[in-house]
Amino acid sequence: MNGDHLHNQKLSELEAVLKDFLDTDAMGRAALGDHWTQFSPAQQREFLALFRTLFQRTYLQKLLFFEKPVFDYVGETPGDGFTRVDTKIVTPKDEFMVTYRMRAAAARWLAIDIQVEDLSLTDNFRQQLDRQLSKGSIEALLESMRKKFGGQDDTA
Repeated sequence: MNGDHLHNQKLSELEAVLKDFLDTDAMGRAALGDHWTQFSPAQQREFLALFRTLFQRTYLQKLLFFEKPVFDYVGETPGDGFTRVDTKIVTPKDEFMVTYRMRAAAARWLAIDIQVEDLSLTDNFRQQLDRQLSKGSIEALLESMRKKFGGQDDTA
Protein backbone atom coordinates (compact mmCIF):
# COMPACT_ATOMS: atom_id res chain seq x y z
CA MET A 1 0.00 0.00 0.00
CA ASN A 2 1.56 3.32 -1.04
CA GLY A 3 1.50 6.55 1.01
CA ASP A 4 -1.26 8.24 -0.99
CA HIS A 5 -3.51 5.20 -0.78
CA LEU A 6 -2.97 4.91 3.00
CA HIS A 7 -3.60 8.66 3.42
CA ASN A 8 -6.83 8.48 1.39
CA GLN A 9 -7.95 5.40 3.30
CA LYS A 10 -7.41 7.16 6.65
CA LEU A 11 -9.24 10.23 5.32
CA SER A 12 -12.23 8.13 4.24
CA GLU A 13 -12.38 6.35 7.61
CA LEU A 14 -12.25 9.65 9.50
CA GLU A 15 -14.94 11.13 7.24
CA ALA A 16 -17.21 8.19 8.03
CA VAL A 17 -16.70 8.60 11.79
CA LEU A 18 -17.15 12.38 11.81
CA LYS A 19 -20.12 12.40 9.45
CA ASP A 20 -22.43 11.44 12.32
CA PHE A 21 -20.59 13.59 14.88
CA LEU A 22 -20.40 17.01 13.22
CA ASP A 23 -23.41 19.28 12.66
CA THR A 24 -21.84 20.98 9.67
CA ASP A 25 -25.16 22.62 8.72
CA ALA A 26 -25.18 24.51 12.05
CA MET A 27 -21.50 25.34 11.58
CA GLY A 28 -22.12 26.59 8.05
CA ARG A 29 -25.01 28.83 9.11
CA ALA A 30 -22.89 30.20 11.97
CA ALA A 31 -19.94 30.72 9.64
CA LEU A 32 -22.08 32.82 7.31
CA GLY A 33 -23.47 34.83 10.23
CA ASP A 34 -25.63 37.72 9.01
CA HIS A 35 -24.93 36.80 5.37
CA TRP A 36 -27.11 33.68 5.78
CA THR A 37 -30.36 35.57 5.14
CA GLN A 38 -28.92 37.13 1.94
CA PHE A 39 -28.65 33.67 0.34
CA SER A 40 -31.67 32.22 -1.48
CA PRO A 41 -32.91 28.84 -0.20
CA ALA A 42 -31.21 27.12 -3.17
CA GLN A 43 -27.94 28.98 -2.47
CA GLN A 44 -28.19 28.06 1.23
CA ARG A 45 -28.57 24.35 0.37
CA GLU A 46 -25.65 24.44 -2.05
CA PHE A 47 -23.49 26.40 0.40
CA LEU A 48 -24.14 23.89 3.19
CA ALA A 49 -23.23 20.93 0.96
CA LEU A 50 -19.99 22.65 -0.12
CA PHE A 51 -19.24 23.83 3.44
CA ARG A 52 -19.61 20.24 4.70
CA THR A 53 -16.80 19.16 2.40
CA LEU A 54 -14.70 22.23 3.24
CA PHE A 55 -15.04 21.71 6.99
CA GLN A 56 -14.44 17.98 6.97
CA ARG A 57 -11.42 18.28 4.70
CA THR A 58 -9.93 21.12 6.77
CA TYR A 59 -10.48 19.40 10.10
CA LEU A 60 -9.58 15.91 8.93
CA GLN A 61 -6.37 17.06 7.29
CA LYS A 62 -5.27 18.50 10.64
CA LEU A 63 -6.07 15.25 12.44
CA LEU A 64 -3.98 13.27 9.98
CA PHE A 65 -0.89 15.28 10.93
CA PHE A 66 -0.83 13.72 14.37
CA GLU A 67 1.24 10.65 14.96
CA LYS A 68 -0.43 8.17 17.30
CA PRO A 69 -2.82 10.66 18.92
CA VAL A 70 -4.53 9.85 22.20
CA PHE A 71 -7.77 11.70 22.90
CA ASP A 72 -8.26 12.32 26.63
CA TYR A 73 -11.58 13.49 28.05
CA VAL A 74 -10.96 16.40 30.43
CA GLY A 75 -14.46 17.49 31.45
CA GLU A 76 -17.65 19.19 30.42
CA THR A 77 -19.52 22.37 31.24
CA PRO A 78 -23.22 22.88 30.48
CA GLY A 79 -23.99 26.11 28.64
CA ASP A 80 -27.07 27.86 27.29
CA GLY A 81 -28.34 25.40 24.67
CA PHE A 82 -25.06 23.51 24.38
CA THR A 83 -22.46 21.67 26.43
CA ARG A 84 -18.76 22.44 26.25
CA VAL A 85 -16.66 19.26 26.20
CA ASP A 86 -12.95 19.71 26.86
CA THR A 87 -10.47 17.16 25.57
CA LYS A 88 -6.72 16.93 25.26
CA ILE A 89 -4.94 15.40 22.29
CA VAL A 90 -1.64 13.89 23.30
CA THR A 91 0.97 12.78 20.76
CA PRO A 92 4.53 11.56 21.30
CA LYS A 93 5.73 15.10 20.49
CA ASP A 94 3.02 17.45 21.78
CA GLU A 95 -0.27 17.94 23.53
CA PHE A 96 -2.99 20.54 23.15
CA MET A 97 -6.55 21.28 24.17
CA VAL A 98 -9.53 20.75 21.88
CA THR A 99 -12.97 21.91 22.98
CA TYR A 100 -16.19 20.77 21.34
CA ARG A 101 -19.43 22.75 21.63
CA MET A 102 -22.08 20.04 21.57
CA ARG A 103 -25.85 20.17 21.28
CA ALA A 104 -28.31 17.40 22.03
CA ALA A 105 -30.12 16.12 18.95
CA ALA A 106 -32.50 13.13 18.88
CA ALA A 107 -30.70 10.64 21.15
CA ARG A 108 -27.19 11.77 20.28
CA TRP A 109 -24.84 14.72 20.58
CA LEU A 110 -23.55 16.76 17.65
CA ALA A 111 -20.57 19.10 17.56
CA ILE A 112 -21.59 22.61 16.51
CA ASP A 113 -18.09 24.07 16.86
CA ILE A 114 -14.55 22.91 17.51
CA GLN A 115 -11.96 25.05 19.25
CA VAL A 116 -8.30 24.14 19.03
CA GLU A 117 -6.33 26.00 21.70
CA ASP A 118 -9.10 28.65 21.97
CA LEU A 119 -9.30 29.18 18.19
CA SER A 120 -12.83 28.47 16.96
CA LEU A 121 -12.85 26.80 13.56
CA THR A 122 -16.33 28.25 12.86
CA ASP A 123 -15.15 31.79 13.78
CA ASN A 124 -12.13 31.32 11.54
CA PHE A 125 -14.38 30.32 8.62
CA ARG A 126 -16.68 33.29 9.39
CA GLN A 127 -13.76 35.71 9.04
CA GLN A 128 -12.70 34.12 5.74
CA LEU A 129 -16.26 34.15 4.35
CA ASP A 130 -16.79 37.76 5.49
CA ARG A 131 -13.66 38.80 3.58
CA GLN A 132 -14.72 36.94 0.45
CA LEU A 133 -18.27 38.32 0.54
CA SER A 134 -17.02 41.88 1.13
CA LYS A 135 -15.00 41.64 -2.09
CA GLY A 136 -17.41 39.66 -4.24
CA SER A 137 -20.90 38.32 -4.70
CA ILE A 138 -22.61 35.29 -3.23
CA GLU A 139 -22.42 33.64 -6.65
CA ALA A 140 -18.65 34.32 -6.81
CA LEU A 141 -18.23 32.67 -3.38
CA LEU A 142 -20.26 29.64 -4.45
CA GLU A 143 -18.34 29.36 -7.72
CA SER A 144 -15.05 29.44 -5.83
CA MET A 145 -16.30 26.72 -3.48
CA ARG A 146 -17.61 24.64 -6.42
CA LYS A 147 -14.17 24.72 -8.01
CA LYS A 148 -12.52 23.56 -4.79
CA PHE A 149 -15.13 21.18 -3.39
CA GLY A 150 -17.72 20.54 -6.11
CA GLY A 151 -18.16 17.15 -7.65
CA GLN A 152 -17.71 15.48 -4.28
CA ASP A 153 -20.37 13.07 -3.16
CA ASP A 154 -20.67 14.44 0.37
CA THR A 155 -24.35 15.28 0.31
CA ALA A 156 -25.50 13.14 3.23
